[in-house]
Amino acid sequence: KNKKFTTRVCINMAFLSVVFYTLISWVVFFGIMKMIHIKFGHRFQLLLESYNITLKIGYINWDTSLINNFTYKIGQKYSKYLVPFYNVGSVFGFFAIIGSILLLIFNLMSLFSQPEQEPPLTPLIPGVNIPTNQILYLFLALFISGIIHELGHAIAAAADGKRLHSFGVFLLAIYPGAYCQFLDDEKDLDLTKKQKIYKNLRIINAGAYHNIILTLLCLTLLFSLPTLLSTLYIKDQGVLVTLTLEDSVFHNHLMPYQDLITSLNDCKTNNIEQWNSCIIELYLEPEQTGYCSSDFNIARAMKNPLDCCTDIENYNGNYQCFKSLNNNQTRLCVEPKQIIETDYTMSQGYCRKTSDCSEHHDKNGCVIPVSRNNEKLIKINLSNRKFVLFAGLPSLLLYHVSVIEYIPKYSYISYYLPIYIEKLLHYIISISTALSILNLLPSYYLDGGHSIAQFIKLFCSKLNQKQQKLIEKSILFLS
Repeated sequence: KNKKFTTRVCINMAFLSVVFYTLISWVVFFGIMKMIHIKFGHRFQLLLESYNITLKIGYINWDTSLINNFTYKIGQKYSKYLVPFYNVGSVFGFFAIIGSILLLIFNLMSLFSQPEQEPPLTPLIPGVNIPTNQILYLFLALFISGIIHELGHAIAAAADGKRLHSFGVFLLAIYPGAYCQFLDDEKDLDLTKKQKIYKNLRIINAGAYHNIILTLLCLTLLFSLPTLLSTLYIKDQGVLVTLTLEDSVFHNHLMPYQDLITSLNDCKTNNIEQWNSCIIELYLEPEQTGYCSSDFNIARAMKNPLDCCTDIENYNGNYQCFKSLNNNQTRLCVEPKQIIETDYTMSQGYCRKTSDCSEHHDKNGCVIPVSRNNEKLIKINLSNRKFVLFAGLPSLLLYHVSVIEYIPKYSYISYYLPIYIEKLLHYIISISTALSILNLLPSYYLDGGHSIAQFIKLFCSKLNQKQQKLIEKSILFLS
C-alpha cells in the first residue's frame, strides 16, 4: 500500500509539474507577444494576418495555401494509380470502422473485468504515463502522424479533381494537430450518385489509410534498423555500459563506454532484449547456476570454517556459501574467485547437475552458490576477457546499470542516435495506429462519422433519405 501511495504521489507531482510548466510557458509566450504588440501596434497584427497566423491563449494556428498547387499536381499527375489505391483505402475504412467499434468494446470490458491491468487503448498524458523527458517524442509523433493524415485527405481529393482551399497546423496546449479545407467542387454535378459516394469515401478514409501505411513503414524501418545502421554501428555483440549509479556496488567496477557485457553467467546478452531476459531469468530461477571446479579447489574449500553457511542471513564477510553436488551437497565456505575461473580464459564451465561438468576434465565438480532470499552470485562476463563478480539481487543490474546495444564503429558517431530513432519510431507507430483506429470510429466530428454516412447511402440505397438519416444518427449516438 505504501509503494502504491508513493507511486501515485510521484505521478501526481509529475503531472502537476507538466501542467505548471505548460501554463508558465504560455504566460511567458503571451507576455512577449503583448510586449511586441505594444511596441509595434497595428503593424504586428497585420503581419500575423498576412501569414494567416492566429494566436489565442493556449492555441496557435497557421493556415496556408502554399501546398495547394503541389498536392493538386501530384493528385492529377498520378490519378490513374491513386484512385485505385484510395479505393483500397475505402475498403480498409469499412473494415476498420467495424474493428474500431469491437476494439473499443473490448477496451471498455477490460477496464471493468481487469481494472488493475492496463487496457489496449490508454490516453497518453504527459507526467502520468508519459515521462516528462519523452514529451518531445510524443509531440513529434503527433505532428508527423497528423501531417501524414491530412496529406492523405488532400492527395485523395486532388486525385478526384477536388482542390484544396488551405492546409493548417495548430498547437493546442502541448498537443499539435493539422487540418484540410476544400473548395466546393463543380465537377460533382457531372457525377452519378454512386460516383459521388465512392469519391467521398476515398477522400474521407484516406487520412486513416495513410496512418496505417505510416505505421507499416515505421515497423519496417524498426526491424531494418540494425541493417540500415550496420555501416556505422555494431550490434548483437553484447551490451555496452553507459552509466552506473554513483552509490551503486557497480560503480568503479563496470566502466562506462569501455566495458561490453557479453553474458551473465551462461546467459548471453548480445542485445537489450537478451539483457533484460537474462536478468529476469536469473531472478526467477529456483536454484542458482553452478560452476564447474576442480577437486583440488573443492577439497581445499572443505577445510575452511562454515561461518558463511551456518548464518547466511546475517553473514557479511568475503566468503560465499556453496554446496558441492559431488559430495552429497556438502556445504563449503570459500572466496568465489577460488571456485570461479580467474585466469581470464573465459573457459568457465557452468552446471546445474554433476554431468554438466564432464566436458571439463580438470574441473569435474559442480558447486552451486547458496545465497539469502532472492540474491544470486552472478559472473558478469566482459568482452575484454575479464569479468566482474556480483552477489546480490539481479534486479539491481536493471536499476543501477544503463546499457546500449548499438556500439559505434567510429569515435565521432553518437552512442545514442539509434536509441532516439527507435524511440521516435515506437511513438509514431503507437500514435499513428491509434489515430487511425479512433478517427474511423463512427462518431460525431470524426472521419468515421462521415464515412458511415456514405456507407449507409451505398448499402441502404433503397431506403429513403429520412430512413438513412435515422440509421446514421442511431449509429453515431450509440458509438
